[in-house]
Amino acid sequence: LIPSRTTVTMSDRGGNRRDYRDNDRDRDDSRRDQSGVGASSQYTTNNREEYDSSHYQSAIGPRSSSVSTKKVMPASSSVTVERFYSYGAGGIPLKSGTKSAAVVAIRENREREKRELGQLNDRFASYIERVRYLEAQNKKLQLELEHLRGKWGEQTSKVKDMFGVEIREARRIIDETAKDRATAEVRAKRAEEDTKNYKDK
Repeated sequence: LIPSRTTVTMSDRGGNRRDYRDNDRDRDDSRRDQSGVGASSQYTTNNREEYDSSHYQSAIGPRSSSVSTKKVMPASSSVTVERFYSYGAGGIPLKSGTKSAAVVAIRENREREKRELGQLNDRFASYIERVRYLEAQNKKLQLELEHLRGKWGEQTSKVKDMFGVEIREARRIIDETAKDRATAEVRAKRAEEDTKNYKDK
C-alpha cells in the first residue's frame, strides 16, 4: 500500500507542474497583449492558441513502477531495503520512496529469527549425530563384552581341566612319597635293632 500512495503523490506533483507551466504561458500572452503587440501578431498568437487547443494531447499516460531490491550488510546484521521507482508519462522517473521504518524493523526481526532457527537446526543436527555415534559405540562395546565373556568361560574350563590333571598327579606323588617314607622308617628301625644287637654281642 505504501508504494501506491507514493506513486500517486508524485504523479499529482507532475500534474501540478504542468498546470504551473500553462499558467505561466497565459501570463506571458497577457503581457504581450498589454505591451502593444500588433493586430497581426495578436491574430497569429490567437490562431496558435486555437491550434494548440485544438491539437492538444494529454500528456497523462499509464504509470509504471519498478522494484529494486538491495541488501545492505553491516558488520553485525544484514538488512534488505526495497526501493520503489515510479515512472510518469514518457518514461520519466519520479522520486523514489523507501519503506517505512516499521517494515524494515519487521524484516530485520524475520532475518534474525531465520538466523536463530538456522543455528538451532545446526545444533540439533550435531546433537543427533553425537547421539548416533554414542549408540554405535555402546553397541560395539556390548559385542566385545559378550565375546570376552564367551572366551572367559572357555578359558576357565580349560584351566580347570589342566589344574585337575596337575592336582591328581600331585596327589599320586604324595601317596607314593608317603609309602616310601613308611618303608624307609621300617628299614631305619630294623637297622637300629641290628646295630644294637651287634653291640650287645
